[in-house]
Amino acid sequence: MSRSKERRLFWTLPYSKSILQRATYNAGLLTIQGVSTCLYLCMDACGFQYAHNFTP
Repeated sequence: MSRSKERRLFWTLPYSKSILQRATYNAGLLTIQGVSTCLYLCMDACGFQYAHNFTP
């Protein structure tokens, strides 16, 4: 997969550990990653969110 050049940071103040980075790869495919923890925000089959460390 090739990454597009679009990268955005968005956050919830006042907690610096909640800064997230969104990166788009292809149409309809993106990742959301915590900047300080490097964990990815994931969703299971039931729709519950959890964090996961992904190494390709």
